[in-house]
Amino acid sequence: MKKIALALALAAPLPAFAQQFTGAELSAELSYTTGSDVFGATSYTGAMEFQVAGPFSVAGDFSFNGYRAIDSNARNFTVHGIYDTGYDIMGGVFVGFDSFDSSDSTVYGVEGKFNMAGASLQGFLGYAEGDRDIKMFGFDGDFSISPEIAVTGIAAYGTRDDDDLARVGFGGEYRFAQGPVAYGEIGRISNDDGSENYLTVGARVALGYTPGTSFSRRGIADIFRGY
Repeated sequence: MKKIALALALAAPLPAFAQQFTGAELSAELSYTTGSDVFGATSYTGAMEFQVAGPFSVAGDFSFNGYRAIDSNARNFTVHGIYDTGYDIMGGVFVGFDSFDSSDSTVYGVEGKFNMAGASLQGFLGYAEGDRDIKMFGFDGDFSISPEIAVTGIAAYGTRDDDDLARVGFGGEYRFAQGPVAYGEIGRISNDDGSENYLTVGARVALGYTPGTSFSRRGIADIFRGY
């Protein structure tokens, strides 16, 4: 509960500083596994970021993942505290609340990002504590091959007492002029029970001076599809 209180405190207005809205995004996507056990999910996500003082920013994001085949859903809300070094490197911490049906966990950790011309790479090291204890880390990035087209990639690994988790995926984005971004990804997810290929398609709308937010979502189901 102390970590959730800290997340809400970070998200609350900070009267001592002049907050400046920098970016936000909304997205919706469909995901399917392609193995013998076909498994589908519908996901809705949103995020918003504010600069609070000089190089410091605060972002909040949420996600909802619905699994029709098993009549279940996963939800996550996370707050990120971000420091921009001014040299194309960002560092941050995150803390949030993660829920899968009646299983609740607190997620927290550290994260970093490196930006370069037409590309970015970010990584995180985190822990989920509660009904589902998981140590996890991962990387994701994107590389623009034209103003409209980018390629993306993600890799993540997690471990808990009775299971090991892994995800590897590659995809692409098409950015419409003054409009949404359409994206897709193919990859593979695995745990101790086996592995499955997955396919994701979706659309995202980004707003703001620097459209979108600095860091990716850190929910368990967002990192490890369907887990």
